[in-house]
Amino acid sequence: MAEIVSFCWIAMELICAYFFCECFLQRKHWTKFSYMIMLLALVVIYLYSSHPIGMIPPMLLTPVVYYIVSLACYDGLWQRRVMAVIMCGVLLAVLDAGIMYSCSGLLHINAAALLQRKNTYISAGTVSKSSSMLLSWMVYRVFSKTTDKHLQIRWLAMILVFPAISYVLLVILFLNYRYESDMSFRAIGITLSIAFLNLGMMCLINQIEKSEKIAQRAALLDQQIDIQMQSFLSLEKSYRAQRAASHDYLHHLNAIGALLEKEQYGTAAQYIQELKSQHTVRVFAVNSHHPVVDAILNQKYQLAQEAGIDMQITVNDLSTLDLPTEKLVVVLSNLLDNAIEACAQFKGERMIKVSLVLQEKLLLSIRNTSDPVSFVGGRPTTTKANKDKHGYGLLNVTHMLDGLGSEYAFNYQDGWFSFVSETPMHLFDSAGR
Repeated sequence: MAEIVSFCWIAMELICAYFFCECFLQRKHWTKFSYMIMLLALVVIYLYSSHPIGMIPPMLLTPVVYYIVSLACYDGLWQRRVMAVIMCGVLLAVLDAGIMYSCSGLLHINAAALLQRKNTYISAGTVSKSSSMLLSWMVYRVFSKTTDKHLQIRWLAMILVFPAISYVLLVILFLNYRYESDMSFRAIGITLSIAFLNLGMMCLINQIEKSEKIAQRAALLDQQIDIQMQSFLSLEKSYRAQRAASHDYLHHLNAIGALLEKEQYGTAAQYIQELKSQHTVRVFAVNSHHPVVDAILNQKYQLAQEAGIDMQITVNDLSTLDLPTEKLVVVLSNLLDNAIEACAQFKGERMIKVSLVLQEKLLLSIRNTSDPVSFVGGRPTTTKANKDKHGYGLLNVTHMLDGLGSEYAFNYQDGWFSFVSETPMHLFDSAGR
C-alpha cells in the first residue's frame, strides 16, 4: 500500500514539473522518446526514494532529474529551466508544509505525531500532491502564451468552485477523526476519490474547452462561407452591371455622334447629362492593386451606397501586401459589415471612413457614426437579441489580429465608433506562408 501511494505521489509531482516546463519552455516534438524520458524519470525518482544510494539526498536528486527532463524534452535558456524547476519545488514544498501543519492543527497534534498516524498521513499527503497538481495546472493554463492553452477567466472561476467544496469536505472529515488514534481506510478512500474527482474536473474543463473551440471553428467556417457567397453575389452584380453598360456603350456613342454630326450640340450635351445622372453607382470605386482588398472594399462600398451611407475610402498601393486571403476576408468583411449595420441603424448622419495604408506597418482605420456602444474588457459587446448566435465576427477578427501580432483598439466618442490597428510588416511572411 505504502509503495503504491509513494509511486502515485511521485507521479503527481512529476506532472507538476511537466506543467511548469510547459508554461515557461518551448516543447520539442513530442515523441515516444519524450514519453520514455518522463517514465524513466518517474522510475528513477521512485527507486532512489525507496532505496537511497550514495550521499545524494532524495530531495536533491528530484530537481536534478527534473532539469535533465527539461533538457531532453524542451528548448529554452538554462535560466528558464532553472526557474521552472525551482518554482515547481517551491510550490510542492510550501503546499506539503502548509497542509501537513494545517492537519496537525485540526487534529491538535504535532507534526511528529502526524507522521505516526499512517492513514492520516497518507490522506494529508494525497491532498497536498493533488492540490499541487491542480495549482500547477492552473498556473500553466493562466500564464501560458499559447492561445490554444490559455485559460479564460470564466473557466478559472468554475474550476475554483469544486476544489473549494472539496477542501471543506476534507476539513470536516479530518475533524471527525480529531480524537481517534488514526483515520480509517474508508477515510483514505474518500480522500483519494476527491483527489481523482479534482483530476477529472481538469479533464472535463479541457473537453468542454475543446468542444467550444470546435463550435467556434464551425461558426467561423459558416461565416467565411457566407462572406464568400456575399462576395460572389456582389461581384456577379457588378459584372452584370458592367456588362450591361458595355453593351449600351457603343449605342450611346453612336447616338451622341449622330447628334454632333447634325450640329445639335445642346441636345447632345443634355443627352450626356442624362447618362451621368443614370450612373448612380460606381461599379469599381477602389483600386489598391490588391485583388482581394479591391473586391471586398468595392462590395462593401456598394452595400453602403444602397443603404444610403456615405462611405469614404482611402488606400494606397497594396500590391506588395502578403497576407493570407482568409485573414483579409475575415478581418475586413466583419469590421465593415459591423460598421454598415451600426451606421444603417443610426438616426443622424450616416458616414463611414475607411483607411487602409501600407507603410512600414499596415495601418487600418474604420470609423462610423453610431449609437452609443458598451464595452466589456476593452471590446464592444453585441447589441443583437440572440447573443449566443452572434459575436463570433468580432471574436474571429481579434483572433486573426492576435495571430499576426497586431496592436488594435476600439473606441466610441462623440457619436463615432472607431477601430484602429497596426500590423508589423515583418510578421507577414511568417504568418502568410
